[in-house]
Amino acid sequence: AAYSYREIDKELTALTLSRREAVAQLMAATLTEKFGRAMDIAISLSTRVHFRELVAAGRWDEAFRVMQSVPQDLPHIDRLFLVDLKGTLKADVPALPGARGVKLASLDWFREVSRNWQPYVSAAHTRVATPPIKVFAGSVPVKSAAGKIAGILVLHIRVEKLIEWISAIKTGKEELIYTIVDSKGQMAFHSGHS
Repeated sequence: AAYSYREIDKELTALTLSRREAVAQLMAATLTEKFGRAMDIAISLSTRVHFRELVAAGRWDEAFRVMQSVPQDLPHIDRLFLVDLKGTLKADVPALPGARGVKLASLDWFREVSRNWQPYVSAAHTRVATPPIKVFAGSVPVKSAAGKIAGILVLHIRVEKLIEWISAIKTGKEELIYTIVDSKGQMAFHSGHS
């Protein structure tokens, strides 16, 4: 009886772990796809010909008039903004009071994207602008027609979007408790805490 119990327990444990691993892999694939899509959007926006020309000319406000409807059209993007090569915020949508002119060069996303001028998704962090909320920043360089870096386009995605993305995954009847860890190893979300 003890042997049978141990074998059944071992099989059920293996089955449960296998199912939970499959759910974790599905959640990871979903988040990878969602962040990948957000970065594809950022790259697409940053390579618009008229937008690139305006950024290269330093006409920040005019460049962002082109982006005015992005937060309404793409609700998973909370905010987007443009910084110059020194890390100074030049234009933002939606515009937040006191945000323009703020130096952001010390932030992780600025350092990483400017290191080799490749798109970068930051770790979860509290944004500098008011109100302070937890976000991920997707940043991409904006290049002129000649290929010179003219600025950096940044998209903010609220950490709460993770909840929506993960909630869309049907995991069955059992209640799962899960944690999402960002690229720096810090907890970005825990299903047991709002």
